[in-house]
Amino acid sequence: MLPRVQPLLALAFASLALSEPCSEPPSWSIRDLNITTRDNVGEEGTAGFKFTYNLTNQTELITCPLHSNYRCTISGTKTDNSTVIEIQIGLGMLYASVIQVINCGDSGPTTFVGNSEASMDCNTVPFGPQICTATFVTLEGASGV
Repeated sequence: MLPRVQPLLALAFASLALSEPCSEPPSWSIRDLNITTRDNVGEEGTAGFKFTYNLTNQTELITCPLHSNYRCTISGTKTDNSTVIEIQIGLGMLYASVIQVINCGDSGPTTFVGNSEASMDCNTVPFGPQICTATFVTLEGASGV
């Protein structure tokens, strides 16, 4: 199994947490994922997707470079500095992790973690780019750390 985002990363963002009641665990969606990579040393790939926080239906467009052509980490989004998103691809699979700190009213900040994996459609051109897509991935949050 490929490495996942460690929940401890979110602790640094605890003071920047979303503020809302925590009566139900959060969930997130990744839609319209498009990844382009090349297996050439020194060339980065890119990932682009729509990220939705399902409790508020707030969607952001995310674009990020892939480290070593296979991993992308976002620490903080435009609307929430406490959200950490990591995606990684390997052998036609997408591995996704989300960590988000939510201020649960009187009980204070709580870190929620969600992980998911899904098959991707990949098109590889010899000595050319690899293009992978996935239409929809849901990550269910659970209280972590």
